Amino acid sequence: MRWCLSILVSGVLLGSCAPGRTSYRVVIPPSAEALSFLGDTLWTLPIDPREGPGRVARLQPARQRAADRPNHVESQILLARRTAEIGRFRDAIALYTQAIAASPVDRRLYRRRGELLLRIRELRLAMQDLQYASRASLAATGIAPEFNEFEGPGGLVETTLLHSSLHLLGMAFYLDGRFLEARNVWLESLKRAATSDDMVQSALWLFYATHQARLTVEANALLAALPDTIDINRSFAEWDLLRAHRGILAMEQLPVNLHGPLRTGDDALYGYGVGLTLLILDRWEEAALVFRKVLATRDWSALAYLAAEADLARIQRTHPRTP
Repeated sequence: MRWCLSILVSGVLLGSCAPGRTSYRVVIPPSAEALSFLGDTLWTLPIDPREGPGRVARLQPARQRAADRPNHVESQILLARRTAEIGRFRDAIALYTQAIAASPVDRRLYRRRGELLLRIRELRLAMQDLQYASRASLAATGIAPEFNEFEGPGGLVETTLLHSSLHLLGMAFYLDGRFLEARNVWLESLKRAATSDDMVQSALWLFYATHQARLTVEANALLAALPDTIDINRSFAEWDLLRAHRGILAMEQLPVNLHGPLRTGDDALYGYGVGLTLLILDRWEEAALVFRKVLATRDWSALAYLAAEADLARIQRTHPRTP
């Protein structure tokens, strides 16, 4: 099901560059995976002990398949995905880099390396990869389907290479505080959505970027353009939040208990939505507390976690005494 937006789009800034900024790079320990936006060292991604053995078991066949077929791009992608599954993001990025050296125009490799670079907070490098994947996908003829693994019935998410590249590129701009650029990219991703789940996902983050850019009228116009009902398969948390922001569902009715620990990816997304609502209302101290709740979840690579971390870092820069 599609909906129309009465918003004029002058262009998508896929290739734009921000003015140069002086930066100081902190070298993280060799065994660490990332440095958070708050300056904390992030080690190997915590994995549920019940899932660990299965993930490790899936890695060995992928290694063998990649060794047997070194020039087969799908085998190299599978090995990198299985490596990332056990929390070794930098090793997976190295595998994608090797595959790109052998297949330098395969946009799938840039899209997947860009996602991992995003998740370890290497935003500039992520933007480069995701811009390439987005431009190449926009120029390509036909639609390239993409199937990603997730936790839930069926275990696979159907989307397209173009939509996932645009969505992740929008997230890179968003985390970097470039909200207008994020908004333009998410407008394009909404237009290019192939499924209702893709549309709901893009619409939520488009709403957030539009509000963060202080375009309140445009943000409200987006909510007004939403349908009353939509047939989705997985983006239930995103749809709940859109309905809550529209006023159809009260924030208190969201299926999350902010007084207890947030345990799932959906919990983290609900928490981020509540925290951003408080931030929009200029209740930044309460927003910071909710963002801290999101950061207490295990998965520091989740997009909602990254967004909460980035917003909390911005709050602390503006209000240095924020706990």
